[in-house]
Amino acid sequence: MDENKVPETSLEELPETNGEQPANVQDGAATQKNTLKSVYEWLEIICVAVALMLVIFMFVFRMVEVDGHSMNNTLHHKDRLIISNAFYTPKAGDIVVVVMDSGKYANTPLIKRIIATEGQTIELDTVNWKVFITEKDGTKHELDESAYDSLINRTGEDMENGVVQYPYTVPEGCVFVMGDNRNRSDDSRNLGAMKVEDIVGRVLFRVLPLEKIGTVNE
Repeated sequence: MDENKVPETSLEELPETNGEQPANVQDGAATQKNTLKSVYEWLEIICVAVALMLVIFMFVFRMVEVDGHSMNNTLHHKDRLIISNAFYTPKAGDIVVVVMDSGKYANTPLIKRIIATEGQTIELDTVNWKVFITEKDGTKHELDESAYDSLINRTGEDMENGVVQYPYTVPEGCVFVMGDNRNRSDDSRNLGAMKVEDIVGRVLFRVLPLEKIGTVNE
């Protein structure tokens, strides 16, 4: 046998590549490409979700801080709250943030509880700390504060009257509000009824302090 002769190789023994990469190389590249595509898609979804949450928080929810003690013992100074005005219709018992455009507290957020809405008539028993509401149909009843009664701070000789004369009927488009710290609150008793359009949000949730996180009436 001629040692310098190169052995012949049959065509069946040679892989037909047609100038292409082997299959295992192709599969690896395709897998890497699909992985990068999936990572990109997930990052895109996360970015859109974060942006959407920021938009919702900016335009639907707001955060406010309690300044003062007029809502003790329900809320306390420096509590931080989440509020929203989306699809909101005022009703008695709600805690709201009101910003008036004139008067003593112009452009100052006030956090109070709604006592009565338009058309309802209010009377105060200032000695026994009771509030009576007369409905539009003439039905009279004591204001039901059972859900948060233990949180209301009733201290002092009596419940101050302020400047409002009773019985007082809440004007159209307005609400009558009071602080839960009944004798330490500037509210509708001395400021008058407040416009519904001045309500910037209903208090939904307390986020700080952490040990009190949750709904504000509990």
